[in-house]
Amino acid sequence: MTVKNKVVVITGASSGIGEATAKLLAQNGAKVVLAARRRERLQQIVDDIVSAGGEAVFAQTDVRDAAEVQALVDLAISTYGQLDVIFNNAGIMPSSPIRSRGKLSQHHQLRASKAFLVLVCMAPPSLPCGI
Repeated sequence: MTVKNKVVVITGASSGIGEATAKLLAQNGAKVVLAARRRERLQQIVDDIVSAGGEAVFAQTDVRDAAEVQALVDLAISTYGQLDVIFNNAGIMPSSPIRSRGKLSQHHQLRASKAFLVLVCMAPPSLPCGI
């Protein structure tokens, strides 16, 4: 299987696994659309990918916000004419003990909302599933 010319949206792309995945996919010919909340980091990663001969764009995105997720999907399609894969990588890293209910609750809220919003925004327009 090849990723050449596939369009891949990557959430949580400003560091770690998301950043590494974006660079590896672009190096192998994928067109990557990066999303995260840290605009400056995204711009630097896109610059690195383009400098290395890859194709990349970004959208500052909070995956808990339906309008921002829809704009991300729209960016991929308007820029590259298609969307083949979404790597739903966005997340938070609790900075307190795992037993801290507030942080854990926030983590579960993010996991549930990001998956739901991306699926809704990717659904064919013919489905009655508006937000």
